[in-house]
Amino acid sequence: MVYTHNRSVTKVFSFFLIASVSVVAMLVSAPVSSAILEEIIVTAQKRDENLQTVPLSVSAYSQDRLTRIGANNVERLGALTPGLEWGQFGMSTKVSIRGQSTASSEANTDGSVALFIDGIYLGRGQQMWSAMTDVERVEVLRGPQGTLFGRNASGGSINIITKKPSKEIEAKFEVTAGTYDHISTSGHFNLPLTDSLAARVSLLQEDHDGYVVNRFEPDQSQLDEDMWYVRGALRFEDGGPLTVDLAVDYYDQGGNGNGFSGVKFFDQLLPGQNTWAGLLLVAPGDPIAFVPGNTTEDWVFEGNRSYRDTESVTVALTISYDLTDNINVKSISGYSDFSQLAGGETDFSIAFLADCRLFTDAKLLSTEL
Repeated sequence: MVYTHNRSVTKVFSFFLIASVSVVAMLVSAPVSSAILEEIIVTAQKRDENLQTVPLSVSAYSQDRLTRIGANNVERLGALTPGLEWGQFGMSTKVSIRGQSTASSEANTDGSVALFIDGIYLGRGQQMWSAMTDVERVEVLRGPQGTLFGRNASGGSINIITKKPSKEIEAKFEVTAGTYDHISTSGHFNLPLTDSLAARVSLLQEDHDGYVVNRFEPDQSQLDEDMWYVRGALRFEDGGPLTVDLAVDYYDQGGNGNGFSGVKFFDQLLPGQNTWAGLLLVAPGDPIAFVPGNTTEDWVFEGNRSYRDTESVTVALTISYDLTDNINVKSISGYSDFSQLAGGETDFSIAFLADCRLFTDAKLLSTEL
């Protein structure tokens, strides 16, 4: 009986195996010539190339893809890109690619992952918050990068290529609404001025209440957003060898952001217990008694507010001239003026014990030929 039972199981297994092989054979025998991959052009090596032929580990995203996932800055790319991870401490960012990141979160530290917008290097980690809208594509290059983009990076680079003015009249405007009083507007307008000159204006605005509840000051929740961005661009192109692109953008961000008090330090030996907040407990009746940080609930804390005030102006001038069919000379000049005042209390309480204030003022002037 046992032998018969085992043989029956073997026959059933063989039947399913044969059926599976037949299905696979049918799929393999289907014509594959009809499946043609879409050609994606990237500039990961400073020239237009098909993504499939570039000898680099590159992930590329179009504006349509970014719009579908609601990505308007680099943070959301962490959920899409293999090997890319978004890290954050307070107002500082710690972006890593393949585990390469910078341990320090100081304002004067260049990260292991470099950010470029139209070839202009933005060196401060806080500038990773820069808006990302009306772009032609975003390229994430994994692995060490040399001086191809004007700055070497051990982890990789994130290259944002904005859309350039064209000779077609084009306009688009979107409004998005959601919970936490979320309202977002974005759009662009393209207009040819003459036969050889065109202009383009892009804008992005986002506003919503915070997700992290502050029980001490209910109107000062964290992880909120109060941001707007505008970019104006001109392109001169008369059909000859000369092309000139000039773009100026302005970025403003306020609100509370993610203050240091929104971060919890949990004991690895006692998961679920915030030992740092526990140290702040004092004896009942103590005249300096204060409410400790929340130790059990996610997205809830009790403490003083955090704050941020960010302004950024960037100017990019790119001049390209075709000497021959195979030789092109390009000049990329950039100017960036970034300032941010950010801070918050770090004692996880309503007492002013260890407040931290960080002011960043960074100016950059670069020319690359």
